[in-house]
Amino acid sequence: MVYLWGMEMISLKEYLKYSIDNKLVLKLNWVISMFSVLMESTDYCKLERGKIYVVADGKLVELEGGVINKPIINPEDKITLEVGYIENISEVVETTVGRLLLNYVLIAYNFNSKVPFQNKRFEVSDIENKYITTLLRDDDELTDEFISVDEYVKFVDAATYLQNWAEVISASATEKSMIPPDGIKEKKKELIEKAIREHGPDALKDYAIIANIESELKRYDKEFLKDDPSFGKLLEGKILNNSRKKLFLMGGAERNFSSPDEDALLIEDTLEDGLENDPVKLASHYNSIRFASYSRGTETFKGGLTAKILLRATSAIVIRGEDCGTKGFKNWTVNANNYKSIVGRYIIASGGTVLVNTINDAKVYIGKTVKMRSPLYCISDGESICKTCAGKGLSSNENSVPLIIANIGAIILDLSMKAMHDTTIKTVELDLNDMLS
Repeated sequence: MVYLWGMEMISLKEYLKYSIDNKLVLKLNWVISMFSVLMESTDYCKLERGKIYVVADGKLVELEGGVINKPIINPEDKITLEVGYIENISEVVETTVGRLLLNYVLIAYNFNSKVPFQNKRFEVSDIENKYITTLLRDDDELTDEFISVDEYVKFVDAATYLQNWAEVISASATEKSMIPPDGIKEKKKELIEKAIREHGPDALKDYAIIANIESELKRYDKEFLKDDPSFGKLLEGKILNNSRKKLFLMGGAERNFSSPDEDALLIEDTLEDGLENDPVKLASHYNSIRFASYSRGTETFKGGLTAKILLRATSAIVIRGEDCGTKGFKNWTVNANNYKSIVGRYIIASGGTVLVNTINDAKVYIGKTVKMRSPLYCISDGESICKTCAGKGLSSNENSVPLIIANIGAIILDLSMKAMHDTTIKTVELDLNDMLS
């Protein structure tokens, strides 16, 4: 292909804008050209005279700051974006090139400005859980605020397309990902001695204390990894928190295979150190390996059993009738963590019963305690719940109650399956008011 030579120079920010406006970002060959170390020219750029030229409007234009033997784009590069650079940017934002491209492909290209710019690390499930579940509507309910089914299908296609980026962008291995952090043995010794000094000789039998030690070791390790390309990509989730912990930080607390409620047994050595000679600890280590398969192969029956019991108990319950007229309600304290849960529910206000229809409607009640209509207080006849007490989402199908209740069995099944992959011990602070409201 023959291109005209352009005399001007283009900045990376200008070229990214051109590539987004012309949907080049949606072409995998463009992604490969931008994120790879180029050995030869491509349809999108040309190596010439020790410089990099990019194709823009049919012309070859020199890329400002382009360096041979380095990728044109680094996802971690900082960039300042003005309002409207892509559709969902509503204010000037300092971000990274990677977040810009991810926001365009996954959000702006599909939803325009309906979902705001995500200036943080996020996953497909974050967008689904936070926005799509509350904004998705059938065509007969659509307004400019909501997301259509066609837009959601485009979003799913975009998420599938992004899987192809991983082979080019994600680091498969780095030096730091394969070695322990400097001084980890000294840090571990310090934390163990501190725990015994503060909590007594039985401190290392307490799961909560061991979890705090592990948490400090992981924080130390993350500081070691923070500037490494593998951190947050290759090293994340169970690989970072469980596999790397056992390999380089500490074996951790092992449960008694036959009596899980007994005291914890701390395995201080790592897999890099080798297995301990202590018969009790060695047996515990072997049992922990067996426990994962046991949990997956044997304990999964609990989820299916629970689902069957719940289905039998609720199969006669149907959603019928518009409003039972009950005066009962559930007090629900709305905060920044749970406000989305009241979308689609009816609340009792001064003007009567009101439907919380959108996320924006729900945000109005943050910091307030509302009187929510609930199946707990429904006075419909027989084995039925009225649509107002059930809420808009649940009442879309009169037989939805047993199906929703059966999800509890799925949660138990999922927990048993996850034990195969990750047995990390964590401590969490719980707010009972938050949990029960």
